[in-house]
Amino acid sequence: GKEYSSDYVVIATPADVAKEIVKDLDQEKLEALEATQYGAAIEVGMQVRNIPPGEEIGSVLFVGQPIAGYLNQTGDVAGNPDVGTVISVCVADPELEKLPDDELVERVARELQPVSPDFDPENDIITYSVRRWPRAVVKFAPGFLTEYQKALREPDGRIFFAGDYTCSPDMSGAAWSGSLAAESVLEAMGI
Repeated sequence: GKEYSSDYVVIATPADVAKEIVKDLDQEKLEALEATQYGAAIEVGMQVRNIPPGEEIGSVLFVGQPIAGYLNQTGDVAGNPDVGTVISVCVADPELEKLPDDELVERVARELQPVSPDFDPENDIITYSVRRWPRAVVKFAPGFLTEYQKALREPDGRIFFAGDYTCSPDMSGAAWSGSLAAESVLEAMGI
């Protein structure tokens, strides 16, 4: 119930929240925000033996594909093989999302075997954690980028949008969207 005044506003919320915050949006912007959908993602963190910490394992998030990617987060843990290597795995697949945590970890661990032939999923997982987010990543439906993204990136007067829907559909999209909005505000201010 409070009122504020400002020269510029940056909205950095998900699309469904943005359309509730900003009233009287033009029809094109409102349609674009309503077209934005979100998918679930799961982060599986595992402390494992027999995967060398120096291995570079790419981390990429793929929506709707079985195992997304791997990121070796440890480097060298004081050269102690008993400490192991920490691997972070992003999963964004509707079928895998249905699995209980222990089965999901087993499935992800099997995918790690080709990374290191000495890795034995049954004996080499020291510990694990599973974190689930039901609305973690923007799902760009066919035509989304050409039909709606321009409208999503455009300011509405002096209101700029920095939601994850304005850039790429991965975890880095939110960071890029904030950059995009900040640059747009600076440009509008003539800086």
